[in-house]
Amino acid sequence: MRLKPARYDELYDAEERLIARMAARARLDTIWGGAAGLMYAERLYRMGGTDLRYVVSDVYSASTGNHHGAYEAWECPECGSARLGTDDAYNCCNHELEEA
Repeated sequence: MRLKPARYDELYDAEERLIARMAARARLDTIWGGAAGLMYAERLYRMGGTDLRYVVSDVYSASTGNHHGAYEAWECPECGSARLGTDDAYNCCNHELEEA
């Protein structure tokens, strides 16, 4: 099964939305150039927010221009709900099978 990228605003958790949003900004930086993702992450950290510089750094390191597997939003192939990272998207509906 192939995963489809989801929009970061479809994620339920605010922290996950922030991570996916920062990763999307950093991915666009690798496509079009610039360093807006790093600037936003630094500003957020200085204001006392969550330190997301590692997210931007990992996306810049991958620098393929494709969606990052660990930090962007992906749709579950079975139910279509948005999850952060490919592992969570693949395991979204599998945990229900294990409980049965």
